[in-house]
Amino acid sequence: MKKNNCFLSILTAVTCLTTFLFATDGDFIGTDPFTVTLYNWSDSANWRDGNVPDSAGDVAYITNAIFPGNAASAKGIALDNNPTVGKLFFALDKSEGDAVSVALALGTITLEGDDPEISGQ
Repeated sequence: MKKNNCFLSILTAVTCLTTFLFATDGDFIGTDPFTVTLYNWSDSANWRDGNVPDSAGDVAYITNAIFPGNAASAKGIALDNNPTVGKLFFALDKSEGDAVSVALALGTITLEGDDPEISGQ
């Protein structure tokens, strides 16, 4: 019985350490900003270098990359896998005066980690 408890403790520690050391920062870029209006969060093609944030401590960046040019537009990101992230950062540039809107829909996003945060500029 003690062997099993020790093994589970070691396994839990390794899992936690791995999650901490390999947190993913994801930059949402979308696959085709000229035609797509609803993207799937879980689709690695929508994230720069295929890095899909989905763990406590991961950081997700939502930027103007999903908007073609300076066109005013609304886009949506389907939370199809109910992701978990540590931080959600919106960097939507409105310097040209165009309105930009991003909806997170069809699921739930969980903020989890040492200092969970939603922020933007």
